[in-house]
Amino acid sequence: PDVPLGSNIEELLPDMIREVFEQASANKANVFNDKVYVGYYDSPGGSERLFYIQAGKPFTQLDRDLIAVLTGNIGIALDNIYLGQEIIETQKEVVLTLGEVVETRLHEAANHVARVAEISYHLAKLWGMGDEEAELMRLASPMHDLGKIGIPDNILLKPGRLTEDEMEVMRTHSSIGHRLLCKSERPILQAASIIALQHHERWDGKGYPDGRAGEDIHIYGRVTAVADV
Repeated sequence: PDVPLGSNIEELLPDMIREVFEQASANKANVFNDKVYVGYYDSPGGSERLFYIQAGKPFTQLDRDLIAVLTGNIGIALDNIYLGQEIIETQKEVVLTLGEVVETRLHEAANHVARVAEISYHLAKLWGMGDEEAELMRLASPMHDLGKIGIPDNILLKPGRLTEDEMEVMRTHSSIGHRLLCKSERPILQAASIIALQHHERWDGKGYPDGRAGEDIHIYGRVTAVADV
């Protein structure tokens, strides 16, 4: 049945089901009551999972063994989903933190990295990317200037105009960022490596580091370049 918004799910359970749930939770163990089975399973996040099965006839010992294996496998599958999500969340935090580290070192305007992320997301959507790929852009674009951590302070923080030799050194930040990121097989960091390398390429071919032009520049690089400006 539909559950009204804001309802306490425990209050909606029949007394008999609530009682066996409470028994399983209190004992941290599976419960078999003739025709009812409640499987108890701890999750990595510290919560509890309860699997409820009701049969039309008493469970045999074989039934009990098979059900215990089935619910155990379901629990493991749910754990894997949870852990996969944890990895994604960790990647998000690492990417944003590294972007903020670069921002701090460059004395960028406040929240520059966060603004690039949001603008990249919206430009990606306008260009026609699906939700998942646009979200990838939002997560990866804050890493566009990561390579600047490898540029000497006397050049990176110079208040005046850079000489041509200094500009050559500054332009290497694209390749440095790419090298730092490209070894990862994680989708977010792979996208970030493309962005780091190509966000200073130009449509007319006069950008760097490779002088790419037009659609030879990856869409991730094109979108982030516009967002950065």
